[in-house]
Amino acid sequence: MYLAHYDQVCRPTGRAELRKCGLEPDLMRLSVGTEKAEAICEVLEEALG
Repeated sequence: MYLAHYDQVCRPTGRAELRKCGLEPDLMRLSVGTEKAEAICEVLEEALG
C-alpha cells in the first residue's frame, strides 16, 4: 500500500497546501488492478468499517 502525500496530510501546513491546489486532504484515491470486485469490496469494508 502506498499513501500518496502522507507527509502532507499529517501537517497543518501540508493540508493547507493541498487545499490551495484544489485537493481535499481527506480525498481517497483508489487504484486497482485485476482483483475481483468482491475482494476489493471486502477489503474496503474491513478498512473503513
